[in-house]
This record gives sequence, C-alpha cells and structure tokens, in this order.
Amino acid sequence: MLTDANQTTAYLVSELEALACRLLAIQLHGLGLRRSEDLLYLTTQHGNATPDYFHPWLAESLRYVAGVEAGDPDELWRQWRERLTIWRQDADLAARAQLLDACLTSLPSLLTGEQPATSVIFPGGSMALVEGVYKNNRISDYFNQVMIEAALAYIESRPADAEPLRILEIGAGTGGATAGLLAALVPWRRHIGEYCYTDLSTAFLQHGTHKFGRNNPFLQTRLFDVSRPCAEQGIATDHYHLVMASNVLHATPEIRQTLRNAKAALRKGGLLMLNEISEASLFTHLSFGLLEGWWLYRDGALRIPGCPGLSPAGWQAVLEQEGFSPVLFPAKKAHGLGQQIILAESDGIVRQPIAKMERRAVPQSTTNKRNGDFGPEQDETTSDSWRRRVGEYLRELVASTLKIPADKMNLSRPLEEYGLDSILVVRLTNAFNEQFKAIDSALFLKYRP
Repeated sequence: MLTDANQTTAYLVSELEALACRLLAIQLHGLGLRRSEDLLYLTTQHGNATPDYFHPWLAESLRYVAGVEAGDPDELWRQWRERLTIWRQDADLAARAQLLDACLTSLPSLLTGEQPATSVIFPGGSMALVEGVYKNNRISDYFNQVMIEAALAYIESRPADAEPLRILEIGAGTGGATAGLLAALVPWRRHIGEYCYTDLSTAFLQHGTHKFGRNNPFLQTRLFDVSRPCAEQGIATDHYHLVMASNVLHATPEIRQTLRNAKAALRKGGLLMLNEISEASLFTHLSFGLLEGWWLYRDGALRIPGCPGLSPAGWQAVLEQEGFSPVLFPAKKAHGLGQQIILAESDGIVRQPIAKMERRAVPQSTTNKRNGDFGPEQDETTSDSWRRRVGEYLRELVASTLKIPADKMNLSRPLEEYGLDSILVVRLTNAFNEQFKAIDSALFLKYRP
C-alpha cells in the first residue's frame, strides 16, 4: 500500500509543488517582495500591521523562489486552475491541493495584514479544509495506522489486572488521529478509564466533543498548552499510560521543555507516541507555515533548517537526553514521505516547576457585580434597562458561539478568559454579521474592558 501510494502520487505532488512555487514567486513579486526587508515597506504602504512572524516566513519563501522563472501570471493561474480539477480527483492529493489553492489565492491579503491566516485555513471557523490533510488519504492513513498498531501492542502487553487505561492526546485538533484510534479501541472499551482530548483551541474541543463524545463516554476535553507545565493547567501528572501527539510538538518554543511537560503527564514506563514531520516542504510552508505557531520555536539549532520540525536523528538525541528509552521509529522506511512515527518510553523522572496557586479565570458567581455585569438585581432607569437588554442580547450571542452558559459570562471580562481564540473569532464575527453590518474580527481581538 505504501509503495503504491508513493508511486501513484509522486508525479502529481512534484507537479503541484512546482506550480505552487512559481505562483508563490508571482505573488511575492506582485507585492514588491524581493528582499526580506521589503515587508516593512509593504506594511507602510497598506497601512495594516503585518504579523511579525511573516518576516521569517518571507525569508524562507525567498529561498524557495530563488532562481525560479515565474512567467506570465495569467497563463500560470490558468494552468493552475486546469490542473486543480485533476488534483481534486486524486484522493491522496485533493485536500493538499485545495488547501494550497486557498492559501496561495489569499496570500496578498495575508501579507498586507488585511486578514489573519486562520480565516483562510479555517474559513468560517470550519475544520473542513484541513481535515483531509490528516486522514482519508493513503499516506496520512498509513502513518496513523502505524500509531494505532503501536498503541494496540502496548495495550495487549499490559497485565490482565492492570488499572484502567488512561490516554492523553495533545493537540488533538480536528481528530484526524483520534478517529482511527477510537475505532480500533472498541474491543478494549471496558478497559479504558479516560481518553483526554486536548488542544490549545476551544473550537477544536467543541469539534471533538461533537464528533466523538456521544459514542465514547470516557472522552474528556481539556485546554492544554504543552509548552507550559501541566500543574498550572490542571493536567494530572504521573497519570497517563499513553500520551500521543500528531504534528503538534514541533509547534512549541522549546522542544526540551515541551518534552518535559509531556513526560510529566506519563506514568513511569508509559509510552510517548509522536507522528511528526520528517522534512521541510513547500506544502507545509505555504499552508501551516502561514500560522503563527509554526514560527514559535527559539531553539533553531535542534530544528530542520527553515521549519520547526526535527529530523529523526534530532528526535532520538533530544528524547534520550530527556530520559526516554528506548526510542523507536517503526516507520523508518517511510520517512521519505515526509512523516515519522516515534515511540519513546518514559523513565519516570519528571522535571516540572513548583505549581503556584492562581485565581480562577472564569467567575463562578455573580453575587458581587461590577460595573458592566448586567444582572436582574440592578436598579433600572430607562437607560439602564436599555443597556441591560443590549448586554443580555450580546451575552446570549457570544455564549451560543462559545458554547458556554450565558449566566456564567461576565461582560466586563476579556473574552479570552472564556476560551475565545483566533478560530472562534471567525465564528463570532460571522454570527455578529448576521445581525449587524460590517463587524470586523479586529473588534474582538482588540477589545479589552
């Protein structure tokens, strides 16, 4: 299956990336971006603030297009549209082609700061454009299956009287890896105590609950930033038997600290299972490379040049240094396809800072109301009554988008405290635009009480 997938898609992938590279050159040149410093002039010209991470993105882009003869823009776009209809018919290439098309088309508005990358990659807050990249194509399905088989082998090796199995998935996202694993775990359901589905984004947690919650009563969802210590986020330490992450850990600032935090959640002898990129590619650069998380890394010496990924040798070295052994690569022969599976057993030695008690972000009571917290107990003049009704209307609209009880919201608090993120901002903007005219997402990003 793997060899077949490689042979049948290699030519089309090469063709796709070659045309994409020429279109990248056309888009950059059309904006006058021929040097890294030109981005500063572009920002001044258009009057919008281009996110800082586009500076390293542009530097890497210029390396990709160095020496590329772009040709006539109209003719090249015609070729792209013509070939796009063919790529969309290939199950192994369709999702990549559609995502690249959206990103390349929107590139000028992203680089001029007119819209955020999340609105392109997750249009309307939808996961549909990226889901197919992680599943339902032979290459992704192959690596997901290797992960599943490794998990099942671990489960089968456990004693018959072992405690209920606890699994933590870091950065579960659209559930591309989750779906196959949960299906494979059906025969073991009575042995599962917990499957904790985590992500940085509340939008992804909502997606996971909707997609998997009904048929898997052991499923829990939690916000979790693996670059931060577990304890300060309420993630149990020395708790999980399996910790898995697919295309996630590279998108963190310090890979050593990230591994320490993931390891802290594991029991001694527990298994860390990673599905990670094994090389830099134009596809990832032009898609997920447009997101800020791609450029968070500060330990460039450990990373593959031009991207946040680690080579297989890099993963082995840093995992062993952080107390994982053995470190195994069960899909080593397939690394040329751009992915790698890594299995690493924890020695149980944990390095975490002492947790500090923090104030809960979301108020649990409305007994002591502040200015801006509109409740029925307030004295109501005519203007107060009008203000209360508007406040309640807006509260209901925001609460329905964020999927939290309206009575738990305090309008005087930042929306980020209720899980608002860049993907949910898109959904919230769409919801407001159905009721009001010309609402821009910047309203929610800039607002502070």
